[in-house]
Amino acid sequence: MLVTLAVIGLAATIVLPRLRDARELRLETDGRRLADTINFGRERAVLTGVALRLVLDLDAERWMLGRPGQVATEVVSDPGPLDRPQVLAAPARFRAVAVGGAPVVQRGVVALELPPSGDGLPARLDLADDRGGTVSIVVPAASGRAVVVR
Repeated sequence: MLVTLAVIGLAATIVLPRLRDARELRLETDGRRLADTINFGRERAVLTGVALRLVLDLDAERWMLGRPGQVATEVVSDPGPLDRPQVLAAPARFRAVAVGGAPVVQRGVVALELPPSGDGLPARLDLADDRGGTVSIVVPAASGRAVVVR
């Protein structure tokens, strides 16, 4: 019995430090969901020839993929898949957003244009949690394909 407990204790000391914190995983998951939304919107804009816009409401901790001219707080009576806002899981929050050469934004509403040509402005979206964990979503100008950076 003592040997079994020693083996379990040794395994725990090796494995437990390598397991990620649940908050860190949620933050990374939110980053991946946001990157997937950007990539989906870009691909859809290219395939359909219709521009799309990712609207980020930094104060409400949510984003929505929609069409240009659509307001971020607009309530759609019969929402389609593009009209449903996605919300960051607590305690994740938007820390900063930079699009193109514009100044970094930390409050309010920011829009990322997804043109049919696939060549949008470069962007960086930073997410953070209450423990100081961060994840960045980088959208390079050349490819327009969003990637998550830790």
